Amino acid sequence: MEIDYELVVDEPIKGHFYWLLSVREAPGKDPSVVDFAHGPMPTHRAAADAGSAALRWHRTARSGARAVLSGIRADWYVETMPAELR
Repeated sequence: MEIDYELVVDEPIKGHFYWLLSVREAPGKDPSVVDFAHGPMPTHRAAADAGSAALRWHRTARSGARAVLSGIRADWYVETMPAELR
C-alpha cells in the first residue's frame, strides 16, 4: 500500500519559510504530521529542498530499504536526546 504524503511550504512571517510533511491515513480523517522544519529557512527553495529530502527519507524508511542518511538525521529528534556535555 502506497502512503500518500503531502509536503507544504509556508511563509508565516516574511522571509521565514517552514516545511511540513503530513500523511492522510484514511479517507475522511485529518492528516497527521510526520515531520517538520525545526527552524526557519531563508528561501522558499531551501525549505522545499529540505522538505523533499525528508520526504525521500520517509519513503525509503517506510519501504523497508536501508536509508542512506546524510548525517543530519541519525535518529528521531536526536537534537532533543539527553547527552553528556563536555
